[in-house]
Amino acid sequence: MLGWELPPNNSGGLGVACLQLSKALAEAGADIEFVVPYYHPDEYSFMKVTSAARGKFKPLDILGVYDSYRYYDSNGSPFDLKVTDQQSAYAAMVANLVEATEFDVIHAHDWLTFRAALLARELSGKPLVLHVHSIERDRAGGNPGNPLVREIEATAMYLADHVIAVSAKTKADIVADYAIPADKIEVVHNSLDASLFEPLDESNAYKYLSLLKANGYKVVCNVRGCASYTAQS
Repeated sequence: MLGWELPPNNSGGLGVACLQLSKALAEAGADIEFVVPYYHPDEYSFMKVTSAARGKFKPLDILGVYDSYRYYDSNGSPFDLKVTDQQSAYAAMVANLVEATEFDVIHAHDWLTFRAALLARELSGKPLVLHVHSIERDRAGGNPGNPLVREIEATAMYLADHVIAVSAKTKADIVADYAIPADKIEVVHNSLDASLFEPLDESNAYKYLSLLKANGYKVVCNVRGCASYTAQS
């Protein structure tokens, strides 16, 4: 499993989604090694977490996971990865892991890991599943967005063995933007783990909404993204 972040290093919801999805897959019998581009403690009982930079770099205090290409050697000096961007650095490090790692399937999340996933597939010959949580047009507010990201998404989904989309809309957008055959894409919705929710009390209730309800108003919420996900049973 190739992912760009895991809690507590969060730049959005992707890390939480990957964590809960991995937990659900592990409960279903999957043996998961989750590879991140930065130092992360292997602290989950249901999967192994591996830093792609293991063995060469000291732990790094991450300011944000999108700065994860800034590694330091044992002397505290910046380490030159000889690449121009974070994703290429990650791909180069994942390639070093492929020969030393036993695995059956490559499962990669969003464009940030897709180049690494394609390289792992080329080197290993193992099937590649891409998990698409959003495409570039989503992140660009309906505009085309970054042409390099679009090229990475299009190429990866064309070459992958299977594509998972988190919604029917995401699947339709993939087909519309990149002409990927619809029968290659499976929709697997995110779900909620109800056990992670805490009952409302004075310390965690949103007082403005509580006051509205107390005054007889109906409160309707549209939840576009949630903090807790599991694979749909």
